[in-house]
Amino acid sequence: MANAFTHLWAVRILCLYELKRFITHFSRHDQEQPIWTGQLRMNYDDIQAQLIAFAKSISLSMVYLLQEEMRLFGPASTIFPLQIAYKVYKSAGSGHQADIAYLEGIVDELHQKGLKSARAHVFGD
Repeated sequence: MANAFTHLWAVRILCLYELKRFITHFSRHDQEQPIWTGQLRMNYDDIQAQLIAFAKSISLSMVYLLQEEMRLFGPASTIFPLQIAYKVYKSAGSGHQADIAYLEGIVDELHQKGLKSARAHVFGD
């Protein structure tokens, strides 16, 4: 179940990034906004808060996925969600250095468990 949730949160992050791009695109136009955008209840700050919340949920789920009982399946299923959470923290600015450091620790643990390419996949090194 944790595997499903971490991937669900990662996909929701991707959707929110696209929504953020959409809002940014339309807010730059000086033209009158279409009527249907008035129904959009989320603004840029709301989306950013949701991105951080989903990234934190992913981060906190890693402890469960890295348990010995999960064998290789748990650690192998962390790469995509970790990559997405890392991008959220990096794009959010310097206030998330502790979160990035936590992810670096998780990636080090993945490396110790045999996933030698985890750093390259998560951080793009």
